[in-house]
Amino acid sequence: MLFTKLALVTAVLSVSQVAAESKCYDDGGSWSNINEAQQKTDSWCEAYGNANYGPGSQIKTCVPYSGGKIMIRMKNGAGTTQWLDKTQCQAMLLYFIYYCAHGGRDDSSPGWRPRADPGEGCD
Repeated sequence: MLFTKLALVTAVLSVSQVAAESKCYDDGGSWSNINEAQQKTDSWCEAYGNANYGPGSQIKTCVPYSGGKIMIRMKNGAGTTQWLDKTQCQAMLLYFIYYCAHGGRDDSSPGWRPRADPGEGCD
């Protein structure tokens, strides 16, 4: 029970961080299947979360998706090594799925800088 509450608090704090620094894309690809997009980002965070990443490092992957592809990125914007919690990762990426019709990114926060971008291809 304590673990569940801790995970929930972490997720809420993560979404607060993302909301403060996030930018939704105005156009481009859109989420054709919200449930599949969530499954893809959850799996991505399972694979890359619960690990340490050095300052400025990023994980960037082009994930196949029924609506095309999803560019998923998580960048460490801090000046120190950071732990990427998988639950925190999921919450930050889900923000862009649920609140940004065309995906979005955070390129300026001092912590994690997530990106979830649906479309035909990836950069």
